[in-house]
Amino acid sequence: VIFKGDVSLKQGSINIDADRIVVTRDPKTEAIKQIQAFGKPATFSQLMDDGKTLSGQATELDYRISTDELTMKGQAQLAQDGNTIKGSSIRYQIGQQKLVADSSKNERVTTILQPNQIEN
Repeated sequence: VIFKGDVSLKQGSINIDADRIVVTRDPKTEAIKQIQAFGKPATFSQLMDDGKTLSGQATELDYRISTDELTMKGQAQLAQDGNTIKGSSIRYQIGQQKLVADSSKNERVTTILQPNQIEN
């Protein structure tokens, strides 16, 4: 199924906004297998189990339900609590909270990590 225009989609705790979203279903079970989003940029946000919001953007987002993995391509950026990662692409394993960021030939991966706040 293809949605065009100013599209918003919610899948569990993930919200996606884009110019175009393609939803692919399993032909046997009709369950959603994959969500692809395209925009300038396409954005997503997710409320994590710890109550913090993770947000990101890229020109292309590819969320695969079975592996719980989000691949972001084209000016990809991921942010949470002031920490940011930017690169040409980012692969994020949502459940495990692990990511890999890649650069293009002309740019580096940029990471900004905020120091932890000490509570008294």
